[in-house]
Amino acid sequence: MTRHVERDRRSGRLSYRRVYPAPLRPFVPRQTRELKRSLGADRLTPEALSILADAEAEYERTLQAAQRKAKGSSRPLAEADIGFLAQTYAHRLRANLSDTHFDGSDSRRSWLGASAWRHAPFAFMDQAGAELAGRDEPWTNSQRIREALPDLLDGWRALWADGDRAGVTEAEGQSADDLLAEFALSAKPGSDEHFGLCLALLKADIAAGVQLQRLVSEGQDIEPVPLPDMSVPVPVAAPSAASKSPGSTTGETMSSLAESLMKQTADPVSVTTAQSWKTALRFWRELYGELDCHSITRRKVSEWLELLSQRPKGIPKRLDRKALPALVEQFEGDAKVERIAGKTVRQHLGSLSAIWNKAEKRGFIEAPSNPFSNHDVRVDAKTGGQPLTVGELNAVFRLPVFTIGERPREGRGEAAYWMPLLALFTGARPGEIAQLIRSDFWQDESGKWFMRYTDKGEHPAIGQRHLKTSRHGTGERQFPVPQALIDLGLPAYLNWLLEQGHVAMFPKLRATAKGLHDSWSRWWGPYVREHGAIPAGKRQAREFRHNFMTALRASGVTDEAISYLAGHSVRGGSTTRLYGDRSPYGAEIEKLRFEGLDLSAVRPWRAS
Repeated sequence: MTRHVERDRRSGRLSYRRVYPAPLRPFVPRQTRELKRSLGADRLTPEALSILADAEAEYERTLQAAQRKAKGSSRPLAEADIGFLAQTYAHRLRANLSDTHFDGSDSRRSWLGASAWRHAPFAFMDQAGAELAGRDEPWTNSQRIREALPDLLDGWRALWADGDRAGVTEAEGQSADDLLAEFALSAKPGSDEHFGLCLALLKADIAAGVQLQRLVSEGQDIEPVPLPDMSVPVPVAAPSAASKSPGSTTGETMSSLAESLMKQTADPVSVTTAQSWKTALRFWRELYGELDCHSITRRKVSEWLELLSQRPKGIPKRLDRKALPALVEQFEGDAKVERIAGKTVRQHLGSLSAIWNKAEKRGFIEAPSNPFSNHDVRVDAKTGGQPLTVGELNAVFRLPVFTIGERPREGRGEAAYWMPLLALFTGARPGEIAQLIRSDFWQDESGKWFMRYTDKGEHPAIGQRHLKTSRHGTGERQFPVPQALIDLGLPAYLNWLLEQGHVAMFPKLRATAKGLHDSWSRWWGPYVREHGAIPAGKRQAREFRHNFMTALRASGVTDEAISYLAGHSVRGGSTTRLYGDRSPYGAEIEKLRFEGLDLSAVRPWRAS
């Protein structure tokens, strides 16, 4: 039988199967171990031979690109490459559209992440969206695609018709950059070559969209696009000694290290930490791709930090997935655009440093030193919080969500009502409140209500919970539920959750890279500002925590009890503070009083 062709023992069908060399696998897209393609027949028919030729050509092209990546080299994009890349993209896209149409999961829809397709409003077609639309069940994946397709096609055609060069680049830039990285090619964003590739990809997306429309409306099969002829690869000059990356290759990249660490059960990585790692890794890859760990130098890290510090802050969502170099270049010299904070830069650096240290400790990498450690990143001095004035607090609790039962969709259901109240009366961080579950509230034998903040137990949306001070073994606390919350109907709300079968305190919250509270916080800030309740310069959710601690002091609560109720780690002071159960401090919350606070306009909670 032909080399690399195997026969399935059960079905008798033939397939092409060829393993990539182990040292090059880190440089193969998605770090795939092998290329496997079904030949669609039990003998070498003309059609099977055609598929075989395509598979062999794909393997050779991928292998050559991996070899260039391993050597740290790339070549400029040539006009002749554009047709090859666009045809490769079209082949994959149409094949995936066909293969996944009856797939109940998004797990195989790799094309859905392509930049031009991501603008479809899939996020609004979840369970919450279904409820708003009056549907009993959320949309299936294929229904979501079908619903969004007309708008996508209209948008793409408008870009073409209007000659919108910037719009074409914005829509297709990420896909273009991914292809360039995959095949070790380079093109400066904004150049004619880069735009030419984006335009070719837009044409491929429009054609694929038309094919998909015919599939969903008329049942016509999507016409496949053959892989381009790769039997005669474009010659690439060998890199000079000066251009080669230093150090020997290990086959490990930062992404592969993180992936290995996140699979560990002996020392598990929390969901929150994993999300932070993924964001930092994304920014790292946007500059260097999948760089071999032994090729990472302190200078490379410094250059990345310099570029990252120039990343714009608060940009439109449609630009958020744009690659870091292109994004910085687009806003270069624009003094009106705010850059991300030094604290954020330092957090991303810390994530990469943590991956390296953890991998070294687990024996996944042998390296002389951590290139991400001991870098100076300027962080503006922390000024501390500014408690809200009594007038500002009262203005907050005269907002429509409290007085007339308004529930904006972005407020995530009852989180709009309860999260600010819990923030004020328990002093918890927004992330701690967001991950509460129903069992965090209970009654003792006398009927008295208690609650706790803990990292024990799992949340339906994020799995294992996490507190900011979990690493210090502190932060967990329990205490009587403040009477104000009971008077406002918290027990009734808990009973409603039980009747509805909800485990989470706020079942409509959805996790993002910044945590479970992020989607709510992005609504709450603009909401209070639009209503004039909290002025600029104050953090709309975090300031409740400062009011809480200020009120505790004014109510005569001891510093030790304040530290416990706030979930602070125990550091310094008498060593006696480090021993024994601190939960008795929780009873001190019953002394809490807010001078001048007026909740008379707040309507007690009731099921709608």
